[in-house]
Amino acid sequence: MSVLVFDPYFAEMIKRERTRTGADRFDEVWDGVYVMSPPPNFDHQRISRMLANAFEHLLDKKSTVAQEFAISEREEDWTNNYRVPDVSVFLPENPGVNRKTYWYGGADFVVEIASPGDRTREKLPFYAKVKTREVLIVDLEDPAIELHRLDESEHKLVGRAIPGSRTKLESAVLPLRFTLKKNRSNASIEVSRLDDDQKWLVKMT
Repeated sequence: MSVLVFDPYFAEMIKRERTRTGADRFDEVWDGVYVMSPPPNFDHQRISRMLANAFEHLLDKKSTVAQEFAISEREEDWTNNYRVPDVSVFLPENPGVNRKTYWYGGADFVVEIASPGDRTREKLPFYAKVKTREVLIVDLEDPAIELHRLDESEHKLVGRAIPGSRTKLESAVLPLRFTLKKNRSNASIEVSRLDDDQKWLVKMT
């Protein structure tokens, strides 16, 4: 259920309370509209942390990996339009600038973990606008992973993997491959390097 608050007094009161309690950590602003997504559940936070660890371990140390770090296309007044991906990867040649409180420009690669009630896929036009080259969407409700790649001005679906499928999603940005594995009790994302045998397993369920 969505709630629209037009009363500026109550809107500011809600934002102040979320800031006070730290609940605003995952809030975003979409072209001036304050967006409060459902708080991430335990699996959402665990998968985000483990994917960030995988990238830290498997990628060149010159790359920068960040969790829940705001990205904006605005150098000034950035708080009026930004998104907060679960994980972001910035390669050494990335033309953006780390402004400490946010990244001015796009990441090279981001991970968005889709949870019930959020608007994950509606973020794709923004990521295209800031020239984020690839977006990996992890769907928890209907276990799957999707790789979207920037093609001129929009992201296009490269592939979708479900548990037990043999689909291998190879990044064109990172030297990594993503596969969805399944055993008797759970599904896992296997992150492996393209040029050697290094692998990292992230349990989804």
